[in-house]
Amino acid sequence: MERKTNLTDELQAALDNCEGIEASLTKEQKMLSDSAAEQNSLQRTIDISDPGQLSRMTTLLTISAVGSARRTYRHGENATAQTALIAAASKFAKDHLATRCRQLEARVRANVEKKLKPHFADTDALQSAASQATELAALAQIQSRIVITDYSSGGAIGRSKVLLDAWSAADAFEAKYLS
Repeated sequence: MERKTNLTDELQAALDNCEGIEASLTKEQKMLSDSAAEQNSLQRTIDISDPGQLSRMTTLLTISAVGSARRTYRHGENATAQTALIAAASKFAKDHLATRCRQLEARVRANVEKKLKPHFADTDALQSAASQATELAALAQIQSRIVITDYSSGGAIGRSKVLLDAWSAADAFEAKYLS
């Protein structure tokens, strides 16, 4: 049996992955910084006959030795995750959100023209009046979010959130104007 997934799931998963890696990088950076400061302090005051201090120094030296290579690896993971997020955002915007907005626009335009038709004999005048409808102006606000302008490191996460918010806004729009 095939599971029907929410169209936002792939983008949300890529976004969650990027945010998780960035949070992890921030946490690791703080730990490395704190460990380096503690190691420098302990080097000046260590009692090498104290097993507890030796154990702590061993831990700090291990963190120091492994930390840099680990950060390099994690930054590579982050770059890969950002690339996947950009691809997911682009696919979502083009294949799902833009298509949905076009369908909503067609449905709303048909409803508006149906309401306005008794007042306008001329087809061009009817279409012009329909284009000024508040419903279409509200939808235009959602459609403006589809254009992705920034894919820099922080921008990919931000733009993905904007796209997911636009999807939610389209849900609210559909409930308000088309139900």
